[in-house]
Amino acid sequence: MLVYVVSPLLLYKRWTKGKKQDHMEMNEYSAFERYIHQMDTGNYLVSLHDGNRMIGFASFEILNEKYAICHFAKAEKVYKGVYDSLNYYVGQKLKEYNIRYWNFEQDLGIPGLRQSKRKYKPEFYLKKCIVGLKNE
Repeated sequence: MLVYVVSPLLLYKRWTKGKKQDHMEMNEYSAFERYIHQMDTGNYLVSLHDGNRMIGFASFEILNEKYAICHFAKAEKVYKGVYDSLNYYVGQKLKEYNIRYWNFEQDLGIPGLRQSKRKYKPEFYLKKCIVGLKNE
């Protein structure tokens, strides 16, 4: 079990170095660290390996009988097609559970991410909402 927890954290750190960032400066890393230590919550982790080295992972949670959501996905881009492979294997796992829709990668309006999502030919995009208190 220790290797299971350590490998995604090490890969995350390698991923940030590849982006020339410090993992400790990223808000997402602390959220990921909490997440990975609470894997007994019904979340799943699919990972790709080159020998003993983890080169990619994607985590997801099944929300109901139709929907799952991706919480984190990181990979070493030096491996061509690694993200496509991750998506394929996550899709295979979701198929085992009869999950029809997978919400992944918040694109934040960043053109490269939106283009990346479009190549998978999504059936639809979820609308974002802002929730707040009504002014009295």
